[in-house]
Amino acid sequence: MNSAETLLAMDRCPRAAFWGEKWEAPAVHPNEVLRRAVDAGLLTEEEDPGQLAGDMVMTEAAERTLDIEGSQYTCAVHTAALADIVVTHSWKGLGEMSVYQMPMTMTVVLIGQRRDGRHHSPWSKAWLHPRSRTLRIRKRSGEFDGKWIECWRETSDFSRDHWIDHMRQDYVLNDVLFEKEIKMPEQAMLSKIGHLAEKKLKRLADMTEIPDPTPSVCDWPTKCQFNNVCWQFRPEPTERDGFIRITETLVHP
Repeated sequence: MNSAETLLAMDRCPRAAFWGEKWEAPAVHPNEVLRRAVDAGLLTEEEDPGQLAGDMVMTEAAERTLDIEGSQYTCAVHTAALADIVVTHSWKGLGEMSVYQMPMTMTVVLIGQRRDGRHHSPWSKAWLHPRSRTLRIRKRSGEFDGKWIECWRETSDFSRDHWIDHMRQDYVLNDVLFEKEIKMPEQAMLSKIGHLAEKKLKRLADMTEIPDPTPSVCDWPTKCQFNNVCWQFRPEPTERDGFIRITETLVHP
């Protein structure tokens, strides 16, 4: 985990943060894989960051197991296409501003509800005219009837740039992509945030005993990766349970 993720884990459950420095569950939720891939794509200097993000999803899915029911391959290909198009176009925010001393623009991308391994949103789903095969993200008048053909980006022949152009033409891009300027807090507040982050990270680094569990957050807002091990009252996860040992830990900013 990076420093921002560690701080978030500490706020949620110190035990999960403690174990998370050494262990990672074998199955990764597709949304977590998507987040990692988008982060990598936005930070890379590669010529095609979208391609890199999509490739990273496929690599993660091949090397690990996606934490879903249903087709691993279908979900992986869909998530890779979503990472590609999204990249082409709290603690984490406050902590980064306190470190870099720069304001931040927060970009919010609405990827839609995930059902049957796919996200239902204009980033991934559109419709084809039954005769002309024209792509439509949103119908410009009336509603799509039963003759229109459902179209998913990962199985279509349309390029990502063509898809994004149609999102603009059908006036849906502004519905699923928002930007919010986050102003810099005053210097005194940044200093307090920085000191608090250092204090929390040092507390984690100095821990020698397993912290008590925090039952109220075991399944909220998402299920903790250590849920089963924790409730079996084991001293820590093990490779026999399928967990992967993290060889390098990064807890300091």
